[in-house]
Amino acid sequence: MTSVTDEYPVCEGSSHCSVIIIGAGISGICMAIELLRHVPTTNFLIVEKNSGLGGTWYENRYPGCACDIRSALYSLSFEQRGNWTRDYPTQEEILKYLDEVSSKWNLQRHIRFDSTVHKAQWDNHQLLWRVRVSTGDLESSMQSQYQLTTDFLFPAAGQLNIPRYPDIPGLGSFVGKQMHSARWDSTYDIAGKRIAVIGNGYASTFQVVPELAKTASRLMFKRGVLMRIRESLHAYITNPDYSPSQIEWIHVDLETKPIQRIAATGIQVETEEAQPFDLIVLATGSHTVGFLFSMDIYVLDGRPLRELWKAGAQAYRGVVAEDLPNFGLLYGPNTNLGHNSVVHIIEAQSRYLGKLITAVVESRLHGQTLALRIRPDALRAYNEQLQNLLSETSWADARCSSWYKTEDGRNVHNWPKNVGQYQAKLAQVHWDDFIAEGSAATSVVLWLRESEQDDE
Repeated sequence: MTSVTDEYPVCEGSSHCSVIIIGAGISGICMAIELLRHVPTTNFLIVEKNSGLGGTWYENRYPGCACDIRSALYSLSFEQRGNWTRDYPTQEEILKYLDEVSSKWNLQRHIRFDSTVHKAQWDNHQLLWRVRVSTGDLESSMQSQYQLTTDFLFPAAGQLNIPRYPDIPGLGSFVGKQMHSARWDSTYDIAGKRIAVIGNGYASTFQVVPELAKTASRLMFKRGVLMRIRESLHAYITNPDYSPSQIEWIHVDLETKPIQRIAATGIQVETEEAQPFDLIVLATGSHTVGFLFSMDIYVLDGRPLRELWKAGAQAYRGVVAEDLPNFGLLYGPNTNLGHNSVVHIIEAQSRYLGKLITAVVESRLHGQTLALRIRPDALRAYNEQLQNLLSETSWADARCSSWYKTEDGRNVHNWPKNVGQYQAKLAQVHWDDFIAEGSAATSVVLWLRESEQDDE
């Protein structure tokens, strides 16, 4: 393998990069470090739509925002910290951790902030991706666009990054303050305000309500599933760290009646008059089943990826998709967990994808081309087995409604087994499952297969 030196240029001032990573959250950071550690190139770029790194931990700044996984698990295995201030870290502390890791690996020189990928098209003649990027504030109409090319494209945009706004009559007519929990306005003073929280987002609602209750004059929160609320209150009763004043919110009302409409100054629920509020918080979660739907990504034959995935997103081992050469997903379809830290999953994916990009980069360094894409039969076999395993889980129960499923009940989010079993799946690249094209296809694939046999 060719060694990495400072002579390899950072993708700055150039229109071509060996690798483009979309997103500077924990997945993008992990993938970038994998490139620096094990892949023979530093010519990579991270394109980030926000003004800072951190992904979901940059965007979610509502009061009480924290992780539901212990800090030792929700951190990179090769970047452990012994100075976490609490077992379940706050948003501020996680963001600080990611910033420290990024600074240690000098990732800032690879990141273009306030840059959004709108379109990515595979060029089957040049065997590279053409990527359209816009720069400037996401809310601004004054944006400029430019094009980049790359040998390998890695979307690391996450699964829950586009806020979902409810379809409630009159929502746009409210004249008070309104904000989504994932787009929190920290400049707004909530002290003494009458606040309504709408939604059944598990983390955001149960984290933000206790914090808002401390200073609000009156708080109403609307939930669709009362049982989940009562079950969650068990922690308040049994955990000695919670004081009675935090439990007895005499100025907090739980409203379970359906919302009829939102008026200019408040909310009207079924059979009652409109109640006045100063602030409406939309804790209504994110768009969940439309992976990468905010980008126009086109597959090998020119079809949009959203058309290919209209029945539900699917990928081989959660990382490579049909008809997408030199393309790797991080935290993609069916790689979510309900019992452990997804960071374990992300690290396994980064190592696996690092092997694919190494083959492509090595070919380019020798003046050749290489495009790798998954065989359709290998992808189908993998996903048939995956869905069979998922059908045996509690998530498949028809009575279980969740954001993991498409409208027809297909689970596109979860991994059905434990983390160790997923890591074992990604420990080796089975090169026979890939179609190789380009001038280096024959020689490189033979070498890779021999290397795989040596590893075994």
